[in-house]
Amino acid sequence: MTEVESGDRAAPDPAHFLATNPTLVAVGQVLCVIVPLAVWFAPLGIAPQTQHAFAIVGFMVVAWITQVMEFALAGLIGCFLFWALRIVKFDEAFSGFADSAAWFLFAALMFGRIATKSGIARRLAYSIMLHVCLTPSHGIATRCATPAR
Repeated sequence: MTEVESGDRAAPDPAHFLATNPTLVAVGQVLCVIVPLAVWFAPLGIAPQTQHAFAIVGFMVVAWITQVMEFALAGLIGCFLFWALRIVKFDEAFSGFADSAAWFLFAALMFGRIATKSGIARRLAYSIMLHVCLTPSHGIATRCATPAR
């Protein structure tokens, strides 16, 4: 049964359109080079270090908007450029990766993805529903509405 026959219509994926349109990809790649260079060499009247930081941020924002590369890769390249072009020290450029909260959130996302991909999350939910109520149509609302004995 196809999506149309079952009545389930998936929303079109804009990222797929951008990735399959070679003209948009080429424009995005060109903008990822031109925008940072224009900001880097423009006479803005601000401190050079600040201007160079704006150029790198411009690269990352254009890369994210045009989706010419993965978001994480654009962010990592940006962090590397901050350090390699001596805008900030290594400790400052990569300080977000040294924080334990970031790694905790990353691990939580990975465990959630693993649980979803393996199907254990669905099996656990069905197991809980089996012990909590007689049928899935009763749901938790029936248990909550019933007074405790």
